[in-house]
Amino acid sequence: MSSILTHLTIGSNDLKKARIFYDAVLEPLGIKLIREVEGQRFAYGKDGEEGRIIIVKPINGEAATAGNGITIGLAAPSDEAVDAFYKAGLANGGKDAGEPGPRPAANNSRGAYLYDPEGNKICAFNFK
Repeated sequence: MSSILTHLTIGSNDLKKARIFYDAVLEPLGIKLIREVEGQRFAYGKDGEEGRIIIVKPINGEAATAGNGITIGLAAPSDEAVDAFYKAGLANGGKDAGEPGPRPAANNSRGAYLYDPEGNKICAFNFK
């Protein structure tokens, strides 16, 4: 399968907290931990597919900050996965950025938005 992205890197100041959050929200989407360099970074992906989500402490030594206006959109295989993504995020250090429901701008596809523990905005969508 081909993807337009090779990887997406998200900065974190607390890798343990980020690992708990991302393990929880990515699991309902079929995305799993595939590699970890202890204390430095970890990566998620799907078997046999290109593209990775990498969580890392910024290599320049400065604090990680959220990008204002940036949203990371993830594909969900079902409406139930969107709901599970959202619920898992709230239960594991995330904050609401838009509860699950139809999104008129996306042909009424079901989507949900969260802020991760660092304030990065992520969403999951099941496109109809």
